[in-house]
Amino acid sequence: MKRFPFPALAIAALTACSSSATNRPPCVTSGVCGADGLCVAGVCRPKKEIPTETGTRKLELLPDRWAVVTSQGAQPWNGADIPLGRESEGHVVLLLRFPSPLRETTRVVSAFIVLDPMPGVAPSPSPVPVTLSRVLRPWTQQEASWSRLPELSPVETKLVVSNWGMRPLYIDVTRQVWRWREQRGDEHGLAIVAAPSNALGASYSLGLAGGRGPRLEVYLR
Repeated sequence: MKRFPFPALAIAALTACSSSATNRPPCVTSGVCGADGLCVAGVCRPKKEIPTETGTRKLELLPDRWAVVTSQGAQPWNGADIPLGRESEGHVVLLLRFPSPLRETTRVVSAFIVLDPMPGVAPSPSPVPVTLSRVLRPWTQQEASWSRLPELSPVETKLVVSNWGMRPLYIDVTRQVWRWREQRGDEHGLAIVAAPSNALGASYSLGLAGGRGPRLEVYLR
């Protein structure tokens, strides 16, 4: 798999959707998805594809490793929030690695990364485009930086996010979590990437100064 030269700012590789990426239209509300669609985690999905939580069991996992990497900010990141799309920070990458107690026979109905808006922070004036990739190489929180960013897969999902109304953000990672059951050697977490969007950006909590930090909700049957 190709390693993107992040220090050289190969942004086209980050923001271009790969052949395996979701090709459904991004959304903030269900109003743009038509009568037969719903806005789920920033992407329009047919209602018939939305899994029901009836009869499922929720497993909540906290990351055993995380890092916020920015192309302009100081390293390591010393803020209390995740500044997605904030222009002063340049490109922002949230790296998350979760423990995986799933077995090959585990029936995963759906899975979501959940981010809480940062309390007391003004919302972004407009939705912020973000992408989701898998992390393909080992990394540590202490060493994560823009110049030492681990290798990422091509973009697997594109979506737009908004922190209006202080509602939690749900990012659908069902396909990625399915892979974890196979115990592959190239699964080292997930990366949420945002390019500069506006002066405020969409600020989400790390759980260090109000609000809950990033977490993974997995629904099992």
